[in-house]
Amino acid sequence: MLVNLNKLRRLSWLELRKLSQAAVVLPLIGLGLGCLGFRRLAGALGRFSGRGRQTAVASAEAGPGLILLTCRMLTLAAGHGPYRPTCLVRSLALWWLLRRQGVAADLHIGIKPSGESLEAHAWVSFKGRILNDLGDAPERFTPFPAVTPNPDFCR
Repeated sequence: MLVNLNKLRRLSWLELRKLSQAAVVLPLIGLGLGCLGFRRLAGALGRFSGRGRQTAVASAEAGPGLILLTCRMLTLAAGHGPYRPTCLVRSLALWWLLRRQGVAADLHIGIKPSGESLEAHAWVSFKGRILNDLGDAPERFTPFPAVTPNPDFCR
């Protein structure tokens, strides 16, 4: 426990802010997913991303360092917090946090047969690069077209 506190103290203010955001957003998105379902929650997140018109220019302004920092802090919160989110919750949270920064990231959901059932997996990409998973997710899971949550889903 003492080692974790020392590591926490070494984080910059920006890292602490991103870690705090992730620690709050992950369980809220998990709760929203359970209460609203994917379609309505994704629509609400799209509406409240704060930036309805993300562009590649806005994404470039956010900078690759900020994108990677957001990914790292979300992964840290997901792995060490009291709430253990699924890949869908982690991906929705990352997608939403990046959109709030002006990054036009894509949310992907894929499936693969597993015996008599299907396995599903979610991940986020930006400019074709997978941000929160191994790069082989599209080979392991057959992806649906990139999900662009629409605020009209909420209606």
